[in-house]
Amino acid sequence: RFKYLAGQPLDIKGCRDGPLQMDGSSLAIVLLLIAAVVGLAIYSCRLRRQLNEVLDEKDKGHRLARKTALDLEQWEPSLAARAAWKLAFSLVSKSLKQQKYQRYKTDSDAGNVERFMENIVHEMIDRAIDSCAVHGGRLRHAGALGQALDKRRFLRRLKALADSRRTLRLQRRKGQLAAPKEHIATAGGMIRSVNEMSPPQPYTGGAGPSLPRGPGSVGQKEAERHLSLTTGSRGREDAPLLAVPGQMDDEQDFAVGGAVASQRPGASTKPRGVWALSRLSGSPAANALPSPAGSLVISFGDPQRGQLGMEPAAAARQVSRNTILTIEELRGCEPVQVEAAGVASFIVGALGQVWGCGSNRSMELGVRKEIAQVQAPQRVKSIREHCAVQLVSSRSASGQAHSVLLTAAGDVYTFGTSACGALGQGPNVQQCAPVMLRLGAEVKIRQVAVGARHSMFISDAGAIYTAGDNCHGQLGHGTRDPAGNWSPKFMDVPKLVPGDLGQQRVRLVAAGDDHNLAVVEDGRLFAWGANSNGQLGIGRVDDQAVPVPVRELQDTGIVSMACGLRHSVVVSHNGEQVWTFGSNVQGQLGLGQSSAPEGYQLTTPTLCKSLSRQPNMEVVQVAAAACHTLAVLSTGEVYAWGDNAYGQLGFPKAGAGHPMSHAVRSSVQTVQATKQLRSRAALEVDAPRAFADGVARIFEPCRIVSLSLWKVRAVSTADMHSL
Repeated sequence: RFKYLAGQPLDIKGCRDGPLQMDGSSLAIVLLLIAAVVGLAIYSCRLRRQLNEVLDEKDKGHRLARKTALDLEQWEPSLAARAAWKLAFSLVSKSLKQQKYQRYKTDSDAGNVERFMENIVHEMIDRAIDSCAVHGGRLRHAGALGQALDKRRFLRRLKALADSRRTLRLQRRKGQLAAPKEHIATAGGMIRSVNEMSPPQPYTGGAGPSLPRGPGSVGQKEAERHLSLTTGSRGREDAPLLAVPGQMDDEQDFAVGGAVASQRPGASTKPRGVWALSRLSGSPAANALPSPAGSLVISFGDPQRGQLGMEPAAAARQVSRNTILTIEELRGCEPVQVEAAGVASFIVGALGQVWGCGSNRSMELGVRKEIAQVQAPQRVKSIREHCAVQLVSSRSASGQAHSVLLTAAGDVYTFGTSACGALGQGPNVQQCAPVMLRLGAEVKIRQVAVGARHSMFISDAGAIYTAGDNCHGQLGHGTRDPAGNWSPKFMDVPKLVPGDLGQQRVRLVAAGDDHNLAVVEDGRLFAWGANSNGQLGIGRVDDQAVPVPVRELQDTGIVSMACGLRHSVVVSHNGEQVWTFGSNVQGQLGLGQSSAPEGYQLTTPTLCKSLSRQPNMEVVQVAAAACHTLAVLSTGEVYAWGDNAYGQLGFPKAGAGHPMSHAVRSSVQTVQATKQLRSRAALEVDAPRAFADGVARIFEPCRIVSLSLWKVRAVSTADMHSL
């Protein structure tokens, strides 16, 4: 207890050191501290009372306590302060998140730029490698010429040096020169005469030995022949630069270049693919061709998806002016096969390279699935390690698409998309990289062919295997159920075709969208599959699941055949006759415009008179797709007929040409109305005039005049474009 005495110090008892002395100022401080403590206690009580009132108003604080986890025994700030703190925390968190996102975006942009630059470098390297591969033939030719010229230059210099030494020897022997060296005449600081240096005895013999002759005109011509860059004019026809693999002798092997010649597909193995087809054709004109290799690839048709080998906008502008395009990136690559797929294109080189361009909608290009379209021809990287001799792909522009690759070793690789087993790898397969077919490991394959949803494989022994969709019996085996459906519906593993065809050795095959043709060694022609328009040529219109012979075309010397959507074309008698059968709605049979009484379809083979038994006209190849057909003659000319909705016949499509003047149009219509027999030259001149302003369809074979500058060796066509 404290005792207060005014004006006197306090006396606090109980202190260890005696009474505590305190003046008035210290007492005031103590009293203020006591007042502050009491005030805080009172404020805390009031604050607690107010908080309790608020909690009672809010359902006694249970909900608020659960949400905010408020401890009523502790002191907390007001609700406004807590809201302000939450707002500040959210702003700071958002700012931190934005900074983190900006750092991530910066790092991501830097990574994208780095990857972009890396892709550019890789693409440049790939282009450089492909360019070297493309121009390898030119480099070999230039190297051969350079070696010949270097040898000739060396022999000339050697001859000049030998003549100079012979002249010096003769001069010495005649006493015109001193025998010792020149520096001896002035040795020791003295100048000696010729007589002082004991000249040798004069030469009294005959002429000196003759030198070997340098390379003559034969070596020069051979070197110049090596430098030729075209396959059509490589010098002598009896010694071509490119020969069919397996038929190259020592002279031709030296002409091509030793090790390089041995790398050609089939040089040491059995010829397969396009190399085997060049032998199997049986046409004298085809046998005269030393190799299927060409020097230039030409395209025409729909350019929208890059399948013409050029950027779509630029291709559309060029097509509007010239109708056809030349793929400059492939000039000099020595292509041996061109394959027009539905919305893509493939080119196979003489050394087994494969280039592709167009749409990759079903991964049929063999590139990564992230790549939707390739606008310019690019080397297919996934096929670099394989030596390709044939590549085929489904020609239908709608639905799924798949591709089949045949190598020089007889192995088969498939890629693309197929829900019915056309890849031979199982049902519902989507494969962007080539996968080896198990059948190729067991049986070596010589030729392959594909339809819209099925595939065919021909072994070295001539057996035929099929896989894929069987909705029309196009696989060659199966039976109909009571409902009219074929069983099995599809096969995802290739199987041997039974029946008479399975016991024969197949020589040549052709696949349409849903039907097939095959020629055996004894000359018989078999057909099976869809037949709703008579495209099998057997005089009926019902589907056939078992291969049946076509009686009208037995043992006729078939050299080429092709199948479209609902029609077929066969070239017989060594290229002198062309037979067509099936639908003729779009004029794809080349027989003229049909009328309703005549029927828009023919169920038996009919001779195409425009290309049959004509002087100087020998057909070596035909190609068909959808509702149009193309034919190649031995002279390198190309004829086309059928649907031209996309310009796939080599003529401007309807409404895309240049209008003719009234005088020219009147003269053409007058000549056509008279129906007089005219010469072939007059017909060829008038046809381009009539189609100059565009044409929707052509009912009779017409020569593609825009290709007259080149000698065409092979052609391939799809639904919307041709190569």
